[in-house]
Amino acid sequence: MNPLMIPAGLAAAGAATGASRLPAAPPRPAGLWDHGNRHKTLLAIGAGLLSGGNFGEGMARAGQNVLGLEESLRTSSKAGREFGGPDDAFEIITDPVTGERSVQPVPAFQEYLEAKRVKQKDVADINGRAMFALQQLPEDQRPAAYEQMRQNPEHFGVDPTKMPEAYDPNYAAVTSGMGMTVSQALTRQQAKDNAAALQDYRQDVQADRTARTGIYRDRSIATTAQGAQRIAQGDARIAQGAQRLAISKTKGSGGGSSRGGLDNRYEYRIGPNGQVQKRLKK
Repeated sequence: MNPLMIPAGLAAAGAATGASRLPAAPPRPAGLWDHGNRHKTLLAIGAGLLSGGNFGEGMARAGQNVLGLEESLRTSSKAGREFGGPDDAFEIITDPVTGERSVQPVPAFQEYLEAKRVKQKDVADINGRAMFALQQLPEDQRPAAYEQMRQNPEHFGVDPTKMPEAYDPNYAAVTSGMGMTVSQALTRQQAKDNAAALQDYRQDVQADRTARTGIYRDRSIATTAQGAQRIAQGDARIAQGAQRLAISKTKGSGGGSSRGGLDNRYEYRIGPNGQVQKRLKK
């Protein structure tokens, strides 16, 4: 009777689905009375009984034979384990029932191989790159940055055991190029040369601008001085004309024209050239 009132078909289907989700059970160890081992067990008992001088001794030897057979079966039922792959860094497990082999890495061996792969050249390359980056800092900041690298090698990827205890400018200068190929070194040198040439060019351009500015300034000063001189000359001519006009007024008489005086029929003014000009009155 189904106490939950679940139809038998649904209950069977649910049981089958639940069973399919469970992992496969481990293989049962081989037993003495399994179909394939039964005759071995009987032979072990018989051989033990017949080899003894009396019944008690035969039973003891039969028991020893059975224990030995059981230990042999237990050993053969265990998965076979061996190491293989590059540098024996993988564990190969053989299933005793199916014979299927699975491979998995051994963590301790993997760590050893990882440490082995870090060669001297790699250390020199990493430390050299770190020293090149260090040289990009101002000179007074390099010792502190170097000490920080040594105290925190995991942050910078360097090997402090291959570095001097204190900052050495010669060490930094030499090792900063050890991680480069010849092509990289030439490219870096070319970049430095280009930067120096650009700096020289900028200095030349600035010097030329300064020189041109001085020339323009001198020309401006000269032009201003020349204009002031012309203005002074014009003022002098105006003063000279005014003086002549005053002299003429003192020598002339009223009405009509007279020698050396002004004629009342004309209007007098000082022209742009500083000369006295007259025009007939309307």
